[in-house]
Amino acid sequence: MSAPPHVQASGGPSRTGDRRVVARCAARPADVRTALGRVMAGLAPHLGDCAGRTATELVLAEVLNNVVEHAHASDAPCAIRVEVRVREGRLDLSVSDDGRPMPGGRLPAGQFPSLAGPKATLPEGGFGWPLIHSLARDVRYRRRYGRNELRLALCLKAPGATTAPKTPQ
Repeated sequence: MSAPPHVQASGGPSRTGDRRVVARCAARPADVRTALGRVMAGLAPHLGDCAGRTATELVLAEVLNNVVEHAHASDAPCAIRVEVRVREGRLDLSVSDDGRPMPGGRLPAGQFPSLAGPKATLPEGGFGWPLIHSLARDVRYRRRYGRNELRLALCLKAPGATTAPKTPQ
């Protein structure tokens, strides 16, 4: 089954020899879900059952959801590009979009909201960026040529293993 015109995915070795998965989609919930599924399917041979699999999917889902909810202006189209490079022991993720810039031109804080107080006053949101910061390393943002660029890294480590799994050749 081929990808709909608004969701594209590809994979293979990069110029540096690292394995990579690339997906492009529109900032619409259904397209983002499809793109996330295709990225995870493309990464499956490299992730196996490692502990980083769940973290990878969670971080990507949070980032893509943030683009849809916050960067995408409902009256204008917004294109998203995801690239994941598989390196020994880690994944390097890059997500770019042509939506609105981050407020203040920088990443939101990585602090979880307070859970003190009565149940009725507990926050419903505000957990995404702290979750991303807690699972990823080297989280960086910049606005360049009218696009948001988010880069981060995730460690890959098999449960109970002392070293990360090697990338299949």
